[in-house]
Amino acid sequence: MPGGIFLYFYWDHQLISSANTQRRFYFEDSDFQGISEADITSSFYLANSSGVNDWTIPTTPRVVDNTNNWISFSNSNASNDRYWTFGSDNVNVQIDEIILPIELIFFQTSVSIGGILLDWATASETDNEFFVLQRSTDGIHFFDISIIDGAGNSYNTLFYSYLDEHIVSNTMYYYRLKQIDFSGNYSYSTIQSILFEYNTVYCSLLPQKTNLWNCKVRGNTQQNVVYSIIDANGALVETKTIDLRQYTDGVFSIDVTHVSVATVLFVVISVDNQNFQHKIYVE
Repeated sequence: MPGGIFLYFYWDHQLISSANTQRRFYFEDSDFQGISEADITSSFYLANSSGVNDWTIPTTPRVVDNTNNWISFSNSNASNDRYWTFGSDNVNVQIDEIILPIELIFFQTSVSIGGILLDWATASETDNEFFVLQRSTDGIHFFDISIIDGAGNSYNTLFYSYLDEHIVSNTMYYYRLKQIDFSGNYSYSTIQSILFEYNTVYCSLLPQKTNLWNCKVRGNTQQNVVYSIIDANGALVETKTIDLRQYTDGVFSIDVTHVSVATVLFVVISVDNQNFQHKIYVE
């Protein structure tokens, strides 16, 4: 479609035995931030995938209700079982500059001691009231599991973490981060998936202070731990072998203060033939 497609979400339509000509899809104001109500009313409709060429079938006639936030149409094209999403054929739709409430550096998941560890970091926050961590077992239906206070306004790198202990072994989980500002507006992170399998060894990596991280290894192991630090280009920065018997509760520190520039590093921790990978941000 010449004007582009909003690929935030789509619906899979299943045929029923009776007529399938009516469709009404609802949206929220935050779904199309920066686009005026006039442009939504004049330019938006529902787009249909043909099954061969994606999102190429516009649906007209249609009605846009900006008060109740829905788009509906009555058209014979509705009588198929393809996919649907919001679309526009107007290449001149004006999108105003949006000041994002947070600048998210990363959001990641890892198997940790007794659960799944969720880590994220922000480079800046503007009127950020709080985060809501959400979990799903199908990647579609999400439920709130915790609320974490935001910093309000910050221009420093901030790290957050949460351990999800209410999980079942050998299950695939999906997580996303919902950010809500003081005005009630919100946005979502990308979805992270992770398979929680029962292991005898767990490894977690948590920030202690700037550029210093604590690694905790717990489980039925007396073997040495090897950690490797890799930069964003895949080059090895450092590798070191740790004798866990010399550390209380299996906790040792990883110091990256020698890295002279702000960057993202990957830490791979190997123990008992298992590799645990973490992403860290160096200031």
